[in-house]
Amino acid sequence: MDLVIPFTWGFVTPPIANAWLALKESSGVGWAIIGILAVASIFTWTIIFSKWMELRKIRKLNLILEKKLHPNSCNSLLSLTENSFGGHRSHYQQLLLNALKAFFRQEFGSNYHEDDEATYAQRMNHSESALRRAVANRTEEYEKNMVFLSIIVTSAPFIGLLGTVWGVMDAFGAIGLSGGGSIKDLAPGVSSALLTTVGGLVVAIPSVVGYNILLDRVRGLTIEIENFASLIADRFELDWLKVQPGNESAQYSDE
Repeated sequence: MDLVIPFTWGFVTPPIANAWLALKESSGVGWAIIGILAVASIFTWTIIFSKWMELRKIRKLNLILEKKLHPNSCNSLLSLTENSFGGHRSHYQQLLLNALKAFFRQEFGSNYHEDDEATYAQRMNHSESALRRAVANRTEEYEKNMVFLSIIVTSAPFIGLLGTVWGVMDAFGAIGLSGGGSIKDLAPGVSSALLTTVGGLVVAIPSVVGYNILLDRVRGLTIEIENFASLIADRFELDWLKVQPGNESAQYSDE
């Protein structure tokens, strides 16, 4: 005997239609929470896309300058001035300029060729301090607005849950006042209440993916700028060694 299963696809209500019906049955609190989650979603994706484009541009400009400053293209960093960069503006450039200003402080003078080891050590201490401050400032700039994404990602599910608890409470309260008790009477209120939890998850799940992608990019840029600061300090030391008697053949290696 063959088993016949009736085809009921035509009677299945699409999920979007179910969500719309649940939304229409929602109370004022449910509508308010859905509105809050919608605004949070728009705000989140605005930050994610703008931050992604910002970090992408920063990295592109940094890599352009790093290539120009390679030892094969630039023999000495200590010979550079603010005018050496033309119209180029990047975080690497600002890092290098801060280090140069600290190295050539008025107290030390501009003729580093004649420095003894003590004076040179003081120059390098000031330069390295300037680099650390600049790296800290750039890292803070990379992380700007990330805290707002973190707040939305963690709070959206709880906001949705709040709406669900409130809606279920309303549904049971209405059943109690009306004297009814069937599942038919209870279902619309519970369905509307669960919609806010769905909304919270719809906001949180894509947002957490975008947040973690951005966080990985921020960490990558932070590591890169720290490495570049270390490279600047090494190049400064090499440039000073080059002008010392007997060290004219000193060469930089990034291996």
